[in-house]
Formats: sequence, C-alpha cells, structure tokens
Amino acid sequence: MDTIFGFRNYRNEIVWCYAGGGIPKKDFPRKHDILLRYTKTDKYFYKPIYRPYTKGTLQRGRTKIKGKYAEQGLRKEGTPVNDWRIDVPKLTSPTDPEKLGYPTQKPESLLERIIKSSSEEGDLVLDPFCGCGTTIAASEFLNRRWIGIDITHLAINLLTGRLKQRFGDHHTPFEVLGDPKDIHSAEALALTDRYQFQ
Repeated sequence: MDTIFGFRNYRNEIVWCYAGGGIPKKDFPRKHDILLRYTKTDKYFYKPIYRPYTKGTLQRGRTKIKGKYAEQGLRKEGTPVNDWRIDVPKLTSPTDPEKLGYPTQKPESLLERIIKSSSEEGDLVLDPFCGCGTTIAASEFLNRRWIGIDITHLAINLLTGRLKQRFGDHHTPFEVLGDPKDIHSAEALALTDRYQFQ
C-alpha cells in the first residue's frame, strides 16, 4: 500500500477488536482484525467518531479533574473513538442476513463508521481486497463513489449479488473488468498463473 499511495499518505492502522468464537489450545485467541487507512494526498477529510460515555466516566464527573477537562467539561458528542478498539460486534450468528460466509467479512456498521469519518458524499473509496464487498455496499449506501478489487471470481460474484440484493436496480451502475466475456478470454484467463498476484 505504501508503494501505491506513498508512506506519507498512510493515516492509521485501525484495530477492530471483537469477542466470540473459540479459544485455541496452542495459540493466543485471534480476536482482532487490522484495517489500513490511506488517503490519496495530504489534503483529506476527517471527522472524529464519538461514542457515549461509560457510566463510570459520567459518575466520576471528569469536570472535577484539574486541567483541560475541568475547563471544558464533558463533550456533548461523547468520547472520541480511537484507532485500536472500535466497539462493533463480529458477525457470529450463521443466520445473520448480512453474513455471506466470507472468512474475513466485516460488519457493514464498522465500515460505515470508518467511511463516514474519512470521506464525504461523492468522495471515492477504494478497497483493494474487497472480498464479499462490505466496503463497497457501505460506500454505495453512504453515496460514495467506489472501486473494489479482488482476484477471485467468487468475490466478484458475491459483491455483484450483494449489491443487487441490497439495492435492487437502484445501485450505481458498475463494470466488472477482467471477467471473461467470450471463450477466447476465458481460455486466456485459465492459462494464466493463478498465483501471480500473491
């Protein structure tokens, strides 16, 4: 990603922590995913995300603490969400209508939060590993332009189906590039090294 956007346009490594699932016997439990946030240039949009204060914070009343908080009191928006713990639960139920069976699928509410804080309506969102299309669906819902990239046809089919199911005929028209349109392009695709991008 640094090669594409430049290391100066790297903004955050967002760590999404979640609960659920089993506990392995010979490893630490895997209870987080990493999302990388880049911008195209050093001129970019950012709007902080807030969450409600905990009961403990409200009971302690930060206004009693000397310094900055004493002068400002509690923010009416809540407390800013940081980049290492975002309180969105994992999709754990196999009957969840959002769950598509993709192993690295994220909840749309997680991506909506990140997209809202990092872009405005009409901005372009790129997901270079779009999988089943959660970022794309969230971008479409939030009126962002989008580009989704994946090397598997399974992912492209899931994404296409997801957009049709969620938005019907009211989604942004899109073109799938690299999908064979005739027998010759299908044969050429079959002969390419399937691991060339790994």
